[in-house]
Amino acid sequence: MAAELLMPKLGMTMEEGTIVKWSKQVGDKVAEGEVLLEIMTDKVNMEVEAPATGEVLAILAAEGDIVAVNTPIAYIGQPGEKVGTAAAPAAPAPAQTSVAAAAPAAPVTTAAVGVEGKIKASPAAKRVAREEHIDLRQVPPTGPGGRIIEKDVKNFKASPLAQKIAQDKGVDLAAVTGTGIGGKIMKADVEAAVTTPAAAQKPAAKANRKPLAGLRKAIAKNMAEAWEAPHVTLNTEADMSGMVALRKQIIPGIEKRTGLKPSYNDLIIKVVAKALRENPTINSRFYPDGVEACEEVNVGMAVAIPNGLVVPVIKNADTLTVEQIAQATKGLAARARDGKLAPDEMSGGTFTVSNLGMFGIDTFTPIINKPEIAILGVGRMLDKPAVKDGEIVIQPRISLSLSFDHRVVDGAEAAKFLGRIRELLEDYLQLI
Repeated sequence: MAAELLMPKLGMTMEEGTIVKWSKQVGDKVAEGEVLLEIMTDKVNMEVEAPATGEVLAILAAEGDIVAVNTPIAYIGQPGEKVGTAAAPAAPAPAQTSVAAAAPAAPVTTAAVGVEGKIKASPAAKRVAREEHIDLRQVPPTGPGGRIIEKDVKNFKASPLAQKIAQDKGVDLAAVTGTGIGGKIMKADVEAAVTTPAAAQKPAAKANRKPLAGLRKAIAKNMAEAWEAPHVTLNTEADMSGMVALRKQIIPGIEKRTGLKPSYNDLIIKVVAKALRENPTINSRFYPDGVEACEEVNVGMAVAIPNGLVVPVIKNADTLTVEQIAQATKGLAARARDGKLAPDEMSGGTFTVSNLGMFGIDTFTPIINKPEIAILGVGRMLDKPAVKDGEIVIQPRISLSLSFDHRVVDGAEAAKFLGRIRELLEDYLQLI
């Protein structure tokens, strides 16, 4: 029996994935475990391996398609093996109907109704159908492989005569409001659109305007949802003289053992982890039904990549040495830039550090990485005049900005936590 490949669910929050590239095509031989395609989730790009050895019998989603998780995207079987299709059921089909139980018919790629009675339609077509209450089983497909596309659903809302007039007059039915039953576009609606002055018609999308997709779309969605939390940001500075001396002292040994030089950000993550262990309220997550106190201290670090921002997580950071943190951060950052992060490396965070010092930024207002309740923004380190023991001295100082969710944390408690971070940075012996 042919092996079914589903769009994998690579994380608790993943709802859909984008097909980036197929490494094999229909008719190609593939071995179990061999890379079959690359997908893009809302966080990373991932290679998906073939679930069985055989021949690629059918590919159900093209490159660029956005597919819901657990939806079939390909079948692998023996050469000549047919993957059956089933007619659209009059009533909902049983959830456990198998491919083998479906009646043999035409290949999957040639009909709008596919395996298990599932309708082959693009995500955009399904969205329009839901919004307009259209039964996709009644919509004639014109997309590749008998797939229903968005245009098919929009055109289905128009009467045959309205469609003909729109085609003859060059009217975009997507811009026409229907006055028929259920919003169906009638002849008069199209004729009215023809006579409406161009200035009053719906403006066409600009050629250089592209819809949000993939990681950028996920970032926009997450940021909008995160901003719903009542953000408050506290700012302070810390004297980094001790950290500068500490880094100089530990670099030779760590570099000899690992080939890595710990960064100031590695030291800051170590400090933050200790402060989180001492302040468990900050080390929490907010959910609609309550606040979760997290047992582990898992510090996320914001990493800029070419098409957005990802936050890999250093697990149990409070138990790690600076050397171990340096190894973890370098590896995570490299995999993030290569799009090779594993789902587990992107989940489980309890707090995030976002450092923009390398970009010359002094202070900023970081947005909380939900469901966490706080995030630390780190600015650049500058030599500044400061008063110490009644005298003006020059110190390497760094700016710190703590944004927190005021639904969970009060200002005094957040200030205490930020003060503890500053104290640990200025007296590194407390880390021992």
